[in-house]
Amino acid sequence: MKAEQLLPADHHLLVFDAYRPYQVQQSLYDFYKQQLKHTHPEMDNEALDAETQNYVSLPSMDPARPAPHNTGGAVDVAIVKLRPPHEAELLHIRTRLANKELDAAKRIGLELRLSAIMRRHGKMLDFGTAFDHGGERSALAYYEAKLASGKTLAEREMVACHNRRLLFHVMTQAGFQPYFAEWWHFNAPESQMGAAAAGLTVATMGATSLDASNRAHEQTRLAIRQSALRLQQESALQAEILAAVRETGDIKLAKGWPAEIIAPSGV
Repeated sequence: MKAEQLLPADHHLLVFDAYRPYQVQQSLYDFYKQQLKHTHPEMDNEALDAETQNYVSLPSMDPARPAPHNTGGAVDVAIVKLRPPHEAELLHIRTRLANKELDAAKRIGLELRLSAIMRRHGKMLDFGTAFDHGGERSALAYYEAKLASGKTLAEREMVACHNRRLLFHVMTQAGFQPYFAEWWHFNAPESQMGAAAAGLTVATMGATSLDASNRAHEQTRLAIRQSALRLQQESALQAEILAAVRETGDIKLAKGWPAEIIAPSGV
């Protein structure tokens, strides 16, 4: 929240990724390495690992060398901007969420509406690459390096450079450490990568896994999403039926068709 409070009005942090279980980290690492091998068949396994680790940390069960996201001390973020009407709507929902007496059902409903505002109306600033782009243009100081080499930045590159600097400023002012290869990645100084970047000799965040309450919460979130998807499908079906009934009339037997309710003859 401290970093977001430093942003200009109507701007917000968008969190793409934070804590990752070991299995997710392994899956991401394997996927990137496989794609890299397909693109660069000339690379040997050692070179593939080295290049992959520029963008996806090596999964590790070693308590002394955990992947940053596996500690919960790393976050991938960008900045989005809302138009004033949607900003007002978001602030109104946040005010309601601040009510500690709000029951669970209403809280979930408000959080879903809050998420919808960001998804539908939040416009991500231009950072020069997409989030998770694997390449040299993702480097934190990519544009500064171009300027230092005597090159001139195009207008759009200047905008992207400014936006990266804004993100860097608010995140470092909030205490996070940047990562040289990814403009979106920041580490808490308590993590191994963050401590190294900050020049600290001790890190207090090690690898961790979800406890029973965390897993139960995640299952609840997944169940809510599945329910939302099912409701969307049912709503679409209901809307189609209603439209058809309005167009064709009541769904009943035509008056001119002779028919009876089946019964024994003479009854």
